[in-house]
Amino acid sequence: MRNVLLGLCVLCLTLAVCHPVQAAAWQPEREIRILIPYNAGGQNDLCARKIAAIVQQKKLLPVAMVVVNMPGAATREALTELHKAKPDGYTVMVHQTALLAASALGQGQFPYAVDDFTSVCGFADFPNLLSVRNDAPWKSIQELVAEAKKHPGALRCAIPGVGGTNHFSLLNFIINGKFQDIIKLIPTSGGAPAVAALMGKQVEMRCTGAPDLARFMRAGEERPLLLLDAKPNEKFPGVPDLKSAFGIEKGVVTRMGVFGPPKIPKEIAEALSAAVKAAVETEDFKTFCEEQMAVRIFRDGLAWFTQHKEDEVVIKAIAKSIKN
Repeated sequence: MRNVLLGLCVLCLTLAVCHPVQAAAWQPEREIRILIPYNAGGQNDLCARKIAAIVQQKKLLPVAMVVVNMPGAATREALTELHKAKPDGYTVMVHQTALLAASALGQGQFPYAVDDFTSVCGFADFPNLLSVRNDAPWKSIQELVAEAKKHPGALRCAIPGVGGTNHFSLLNFIINGKFQDIIKLIPTSGGAPAVAALMGKQVEMRCTGAPDLARFMRAGEERPLLLLDAKPNEKFPGVPDLKSAFGIEKGVVTRMGVFGPPKIPKEIAEALSAAVKAAVETEDFKTFCEEQMAVRIFRDGLAWFTQHKEDEVVIKAIAKSIKN
């Protein structure tokens, strides 16, 4: 019996050496704040609340995720709050490609770049489009461009704010398509004023994100002429993209995801990423993306950071062009 027990002890020690006990994943002990650098009701806010609700409903984390809207100073107030937060996993932010646009235009006045934060994960892409009223005479983007070339400056395009992702996606089209002198840009203070200008016929077209456009497409009031990305999108069948229509190789897409304070420990970032990934894979989030005409696509921390660095090259080139 003594020999048998001794043998079992040796076996257990051998297994312990060959298969060390895995470190327990990070388990938060109090609620997690999700900062939103905009007012309630915007796309960042809607996405954050949907993710938080699924995480709580499915018990993907042992604590609640609470959305905190912190608009102000052109997103700097929330970004500053995130940057100075402890890297303990209890403060994160849902933000998007607008961070790159603000940084590219900042000229030293905007203090943050994607490198200043921990890239936790990404979860959805929202295409931007050029659209017209449903009763507009142009049946294609080529027809609209031909009309614009005949009467330079006569056709006007509303943009929902200056310096955002929508604006950059349109500038990418205009600069690389060499349409600077034929289409007049009309800045507005947001999506609602832009669509009001279109429906009121103060402009002939507008640049908009897919979620905003979706409502008016379903109501039969608006239709897209051009996808401001360089590849087709199954959400918009038959709508040409930049590459197929004009040979433009790169587009600007609004990508949504999670950022954290600098230097979050790997195990904390991975635990947060895993919870978001599980939420993104639910039917509830799939339905949400279908309603928003968004592309559900999960990117882990490295892929999320890498995608932003690729997009940064395109956005910096656009910013350089307009500064010159």
